[in-house]
Amino acid sequence: MIELAIKVFSVNVEIPFLKPRVFSKEQVDNIAAWLTSPDTGFALRPEQVHLRAVDVVFDYQLNAQFFGGNGFFAFNSQKVVFAAQNAKGKADGDLLIEVVNRFLRMFAVPEKLMVLFSANAHAKTESVSTRNDYLSRFRFDQRITGPGIVGFVRLDDWPEDVKLLVEPSLGFDDSLFLAWTTKFSVGDLPEISDKFIGILDSVAEVYGLKIKPLE
Repeated sequence: MIELAIKVFSVNVEIPFLKPRVFSKEQVDNIAAWLTSPDTGFALRPEQVHLRAVDVVFDYQLNAQFFGGNGFFAFNSQKVVFAAQNAKGKADGDLLIEVVNRFLRMFAVPEKLMVLFSANAHAKTESVSTRNDYLSRFRFDQRITGPGIVGFVRLDDWPEDVKLLVEPSLGFDDSLFLAWTTKFSVGDLPEISDKFIGILDSVAEVYGLKIKPLE
C-alpha cells in the first residue's frame, strides 16, 4: 500500500435539470438572494453575482466567482454547477463540505435530482522513486512514457460505479494525480459527509493507494 498526502485538491458538483427551465426573474432573484445569504447560501457580496441574459427564454446564465477566483457557480436553463479548485488542508476541506451541502439542499434535495460529482487531487508519495515504482507496474509497453490507470469500481456500500484515474502529476515530481467521478441521488445521499469521503478513499485503496487525513 502506497501512502499519499494530498497537496492540493478540487471538486466539481453538477446538477442537471429534468427539463430545460425557462428564464424566470423570480427564480433568478431567489437564487441571487440565496448566494448572498450568510445563513443558508454562499455569503457572497452582491458585486460577485452577475446575470448574462441573451434572451428571456433559455439563453441566460447566473454566474458567481469567489474564494479568490478559485470558486465558481453557474445556473442556466439546463443545469446548476458549483466548482472549487486549489484547495489545501483540512480547513479548506471542511469549508467545501459545508458549501457543497448548502448547494445540494438548495438545488438537489427539493426535487430529488441526480448529482454528478467529481474531485481530483495532487497527492505526494514518499519519494520520486516510490511514485515511479508504483506506476511502473502499469507500463505495459516501453513506448508508454507516463503510465497510469483508469477504472470503474463498485463498492458494497455505494450504489453507483466510481471512476478513478491515476497518473503522474505534472505539477509535482514526487506526486500522483488522482481523479474520481461518480453520481448519486439525494435519496441515497442528501449530504456530503465523512462517509462519502471514505468511499473515495476506499476506491483508491482498491488500487493500493492509502490517502492520509488532511491536516
